[in-house]
Amino acid sequence: MRVRSFCWACSMIILTSKLISQSPTSVATPLLSLIEVKVSISATPRVESGACTVVNANGDIYIEKRSHLLKDPTADLKVYEGQLRSTQRDTLSSLLENDELRKLTAESARRMPMAERDFGWVTAKIKRGSSVQQADYRRWRNGSNEEYDEVDQRYIAIQRNALRVLTPILNWANAIDPSKLKPAAFKEEMCSR
Repeated sequence: MRVRSFCWACSMIILTSKLISQSPTSVATPLLSLIEVKVSISATPRVESGACTVVNANGDIYIEKRSHLLKDPTADLKVYEGQLRSTQRDTLSSLLENDELRKLTAESARRMPMAERDFGWVTAKIKRGSSVQQADYRRWRNGSNEEYDEVDQRYIAIQRNALRVLTPILNWANAIDPSKLKPAAFKEEMCSR
């Protein structure tokens, strides 16, 4: 099962890495689509978890929270929908207008070591006029908890900068209280991984 989940994660990384940072949008493109995935092979039990937050321009929000043990493909999935409060919308708007965020691109994970035991990624897709900006961050740790072991310094700097710039948006999304939203049905098309 470890191999299957690891292969799934690797294939998702490769697919994500092939996406370009700017692509045409459609009318239904969300203002923000934020996906965070964490895999820990060194944990007992081994676990994979993920969260997806999708925000539309009108303030509608859709959140998926998923976790499962790597030995068990059955996931614990919770889905919520609702409407952002005006203060949440204002804060998000301010975060998305950050100049450093506008400069981020999808620095692909093609260089992420495949032998690492704990890894994860964050992918943000942000509607920018008639295009979509894609920015991402990849992280991994080996068994000794050394992050970015054997990776060139330029790539380390890119990843650390992306983490720094994306952290406020992650914090914003993680601060949303699902108990203030209503449970909803899973929508397969909302969170493309």
